[in-house]
Amino acid sequence: MEQWLIENLGSDGSRLSGGVRLLIVLIIIVVSFVAYFIVKYAAIPVVQKIVRQTETQWDDILLSERVCRSFSHIVPPVIMLIALPYALKGPFEVIVERLLQVYITFTVCCFISTFMRGIFDVFVHVKEHKAGSLKGILQTFQIIVWFVGIILMVSTLMGRSPLYLITGLLSASVVMMLIFQDTIKGLVAGIQLAINDMVRVDDWISIPARGVNGIVTEMTLSTIKIQNFDKTILTVQPYALLSETFQNWRGMKESDGRCFTRGINVDVDSIRFLTADEVEEYQQAGYLPPTAQAGEATNLEAYRGAIYKYLSAKPEINSKMTLMVRHLPQTAEGIPVQIYAFTFSKEWEVFEEIQARMLEYMLARAQEFGIRPYQRRSDAH
Repeated sequence: MEQWLIENLGSDGSRLSGGVRLLIVLIIIVVSFVAYFIVKYAAIPVVQKIVRQTETQWDDILLSERVCRSFSHIVPPVIMLIALPYALKGPFEVIVERLLQVYITFTVCCFISTFMRGIFDVFVHVKEHKAGSLKGILQTFQIIVWFVGIILMVSTLMGRSPLYLITGLLSASVVMMLIFQDTIKGLVAGIQLAINDMVRVDDWISIPARGVNGIVTEMTLSTIKIQNFDKTILTVQPYALLSETFQNWRGMKESDGRCFTRGINVDVDSIRFLTADEVEEYQQAGYLPPTAQAGEATNLEAYRGAIYKYLSAKPEINSKMTLMVRHLPQTAEGIPVQIYAFTFSKEWEVFEEIQARMLEYMLARAQEFGIRPYQRRSDAH
């Protein structure tokens, strides 16, 4: 029987008919995906169930669903690579084999990168390391993995040794760096900006040194396009954001309010102690605490209390966030009394209107408490 199979089919299946080969290919593909689903929906849940029953946390992170799912993608191409040569012969076999090798390399790089991320999470959550000190190391290793993976994938498609490709890259690297230095710097900067999530399209950023204050509308390897609020459009290189200080307002947009600070300078000569009747009046109004006493409480304290009560009752102000009416260190222009609060609205026009009304209210109420805003007098007679 064995001799008959060899004589009629060949020891490696070289005498199979086209229809039989196609059938075998289909069977191999079906088997590969069946193995994938078995690993993903049977083996992985069992492994995770066992892992969750352990007392340690590091194995839960290293064998998380994300890591296991990444590993499951390696199974189908490996089975195909092993079995398809028995059904495919000639140039088509070489093409399919190279494509499978490239895909296997890609999935292995994805798995290693994901596994490294798991190791990073172990150090952060289990070992209680600071993420900032380890993130750069993680990114460096991930870049190395993908650099090696890309070289292997390209060399596989070319049918050359990886050393041949590396030698060629080293020879051309100097010329490429001179010709494409802006593109290379932009690419590196773009990767860093993306990995660190420093800026995105639709972010509001400001770069005072470059007159930038607007919304990011487009990001490419060589430029970042920003539309200023005056509708002018500026472009900067991605590496400029790494080499210079810039401000991203995304945190404000994602928070529950937008901070504003407005205030007036109070003339020191207008500050005085309150009488007993004034203390009682302002306590009843809720401007002073019950412990306030005549000869200790000042009209500036009552004034700050009145402004605070007004702010905390305004529906535009988010009183659940920081809300203060404070005075800053004294200057030659008096004592700065400042509102520090957050508005619910983050729209520019509404935000500016709220700020203006708060400042106007501060100025209007000052006279009621005998507070005199500082105003520089002219020496001319």
